[in-house]
Amino acid sequence: MFKAILHRFITTKKTLFMCLVGILIGIGPVLSNNFYIFHPVNYYLGYPISAFSVNFLLIPSIFLIIYRTLFPLIVTISFADIYAEDVSTGYGRTLLSKVSLKKYLRSYLFASFVSGGIIAILPLITNFIALLLTVPLVSLNPYYSMPVLNEQSFLVTLYFSHPFIYFGVKFILIFFFAGLLSSLATAFSFLYPNKYLTIILPMFLISFLDMVIQIFAPSDDTLLRQFIGVQSMNCFPLIFATLTIIFIGFCYFIRSKHYEMEK
Repeated sequence: MFKAILHRFITTKKTLFMCLVGILIGIGPVLSNNFYIFHPVNYYLGYPISAFSVNFLLIPSIFLIIYRTLFPLIVTISFADIYAEDVSTGYGRTLLSKVSLKKYLRSYLFASFVSGGIIAILPLITNFIALLLTVPLVSLNPYYSMPVLNEQSFLVTLYFSHPFIYFGVKFILIFFFAGLLSSLATAFSFLYPNKYLTIILPMFLISFLDMVIQIFAPSDDTLLRQFIGVQSMNCFPLIFATLTIIFIGFCYFIRSKHYEMEK
């Protein structure tokens, strides 16, 4: 069941379109900033540029702004509405004749989580590979890199000592965040199967939560900036993740009590 759903995700036109958009967002900063230099070049205060110091998540650019602003929409537009689509087309009834309702719902939640994560990290991986191929891997120097990261930044010690692990951790966190948003949208569609509302719900929710966070804790440490950036993380991401998982479980429990798909 899960493999069949993932196959639908891979073969949809929306997925292919979002993959193309993700690749363009990923290579955009490399091309627009002429980072394809292939040899050591002085960058800041005479220190050579490094593929790690000009990463997509570190350097503010129009591509990062677009990615961060539209992130909730990017991770849901390709697959999160698949349950609502099955309800409207009646395809869900065909699937329920072969599998149980609980397995059907679990498969969709898991597939939504994985698909959202894949779409989210595609631009990051594209950018990372493009920089590794075009910019020398010069060792990072804490003094010369302080304009990008400071002592309050996310795992700053790990960044300077093991940058590969640092970006691996960031990619995993972003994958998890994207998967939660996509699963949240899918879970909401269990209760109210409207395709358009399902897609835009996470974007309105994150915008509202970021506004609330800035009211009670005035700073730049919004949910989007903490996940997609170098800001250190506080308690808000953990609270958000916990409440989201509880809500997803609630939607699954309520929907699994029904034995027929809505018309």
